[in-house]
Amino acid sequence: MATRSKQTDQDIIADGKLVAGATRTRFGEIAAADARRKTPFLPETRLSSFEDMVFRFERMVGGQNVAASDRLGATRSEEGERAQVYALVQEIRDEVTLGNPQNPGVGHAFGVGAKLSPQSTPRVLTAAQGILSAWEKPTYRQAALDAGVSEERIETLRSHTLALGEANVSQGLAQGAAVGQTQTKQQLRRMVRSETTYMRRVAKVVFRRQPEALALFANVQPRQAVQPRPRADQGGRSAKAAKAKAEQASKAEQVSPVEPAPAAEPAGNTDGK
Repeated sequence: MATRSKQTDQDIIADGKLVAGATRTRFGEIAAADARRKTPFLPETRLSSFEDMVFRFERMVGGQNVAASDRLGATRSEEGERAQVYALVQEIRDEVTLGNPQNPGVGHAFGVGAKLSPQSTPRVLTAAQGILSAWEKPTYRQAALDAGVSEERIETLRSHTLALGEANVSQGLAQGAAVGQTQTKQQLRRMVRSETTYMRRVAKVVFRRQPEALALFANVQPRQAVQPRPRADQGGRSAKAAKAKAEQASKAEQVSPVEPAPAAEPAGNTDGK
């Protein structure tokens, strides 16, 4: 059964290191072979560039793991602050509404009736900022104080709102940086694999009569079996079409045969003579 390479980032790094190390170890022989060529297969600058490429790819993979952990921390921080702000907004809205039954305008100023989702940071921030803005107006502030909303709770809301805004910005920056890093990582991944393959091709030419040297470049990465595609039958039909035809033939056999009609009497023998 055919197989194909199934490499993780760590596999690619390990394979690149193996080939870079083997190439550096045998570079004197490669350079000697190149000296006889008008265009060398492997200048030393290209090998150095490959070694640096593998090193940078390894650092980027490790850095992305750290960045992923940082993004998780930022997400949890944002979720925690959002829950705090959402709870405070709900409490203040309810108290303002209950404390001013004859003046719905006060509730409206504090955002009562506006859509609010505990899973939406922008909506929670907008609701909190609306309450803080209404609090700055003396008339609405007095109405809220009369309803039982304290200065301390407003300051608590202000503090958590600022923290939520900062967490939201940090999360956005982390996600943007992750997109850029992913694109750069994919480029490096392709380059490392391509150069690793090229180094092996050079080694195959230079050390074709030295199996012990060529063994240093051997690919030891795992391989994954590839399932073969269904083959068409001799008539060019797919297996599915052949199966459908067989089913139709089977149904035809189950149908009762039509009885033949009685034979007609010979002409001129209708009077019994």
